[in-house]
Amino acid sequence: MKHKKVRFLTDHQSPYSGNEFYKRGTTATFRDSAADILVDGGHAEYTDKPTTEKRQPKAEPAPMPLTAVSGVGGELAVELNERGILTATDLANATVEALTPISGIGKKRAQNLINAARQSLSTISVVNT
Repeated sequence: MKHKKVRFLTDHQSPYSGNEFYKRGTTATFRDSAADILVDGGHAEYTDKPTTEKRQPKAEPAPMPLTAVSGVGGELAVELNERGILTATDLANATVEALTPISGIGKKRAQNLINAARQSLSTISVVNT
């Protein structure tokens, strides 16, 4: 005859074995069949099961490259990288003043690039939710 150890989830008055009373949180060992009845009835849980499940960490999506933003080609991406703007998120958070020193970028184009990066990121966010 096998036995299983259970932990009580609620206070429980046993209808068997002399009407024993088990307080919530206490553990006791029962025959397999009796333990199964307690667990199936929601009065107890098996103590041999792990108390916490090991969960895999949620994988973070890879950052969106600059070249995925409309209007950013390879050469501009290199220029932006040299200024510390490495991803579309960096570009979306950049200021017009940070982009205008780059050759060929005025205030209007800088704002258009920032807006394009924000639009690209918001499209990805909507798809992932």
